[in-house]
Amino acid sequence: MKTKLLAAAAALVLVALVVAFVMIKRSLGEPTREIGPQDTHAQAEVTAARGAPPQLVALYARWAGRDDKYTARLQIIEALVANPDAQQALAYIIDALSRDSVPIERDPLLDEVAKRMQPLWETAYDHGRDVMLVQTNDKVRVVLAQSLVQHMRGVQPERDKEGQQRAWLTNDLVDVYYKSGPAARDRILLSVRANGASDVAKTLGGASAAELDVVQDRVHETEQAITDLHARDRDPSLQDLKAELRQTGSLNRSEIENELTATPR
Repeated sequence: MKTKLLAAAAALVLVALVVAFVMIKRSLGEPTREIGPQDTHAQAEVTAARGAPPQLVALYARWAGRDDKYTARLQIIEALVANPDAQQALAYIIDALSRDSVPIERDPLLDEVAKRMQPLWETAYDHGRDVMLVQTNDKVRVVLAQSLVQHMRGVQPERDKEGQQRAWLTNDLVDVYYKSGPAARDRILLSVRANGASDVAKTLGGASAAELDVVQDRVHETEQAITDLHARDRDPSLQDLKAELRQTGSLNRSEIENELTATPR
């Protein structure tokens, strides 16, 4: 009876369920940390090696974990991105990241590398998605996920009117999430949220159905529908529902959540 009443209430007030994804306001990156004085000789070495990607990749790996090489290593990424062949540039960057043994949670470069990769996606976005799905290195997965999401957030609505591109990327992120280790999963969840799929991120994180935004929105709409119906208890068109209306007075939020998330029998 309660299920029937909830459906009737929603129908009477013409409630339309809309699944709204919320773009998170928080940054994907960790707080900026002090990196100290930078090695200008290393920066000069990078400048001298521009045009020689294998040498740049080797330098990036050799200087892993060196705070004084922070700027020089970002210059390496910029030099690799400058390659006119975006797919080749991506391959070199993946090689460099794969050789970096610094744990994800302690690597201060990841956010900046993701940002500097943005020019690649103007011509290699689909390729980037495909490459992300076949990676075996968690650090590479994290950086590609974050960078691709940053690109998608900058895509104008008219270029993705139905949100299909965003949805496809979310599906890819879910696949990558399940292939990754704990540290990478934490970062990929942030990317899922940043891509506008907060409910998907909640589900991956183990949230119950009642905790999802879409369910809470429906609960609020149902509560409002019931309130509106009670305010119209003298409406002649509702005479046949008076008994059911009296029963709704005892419904609490938890009961509504249970009714909305119950598995059909």
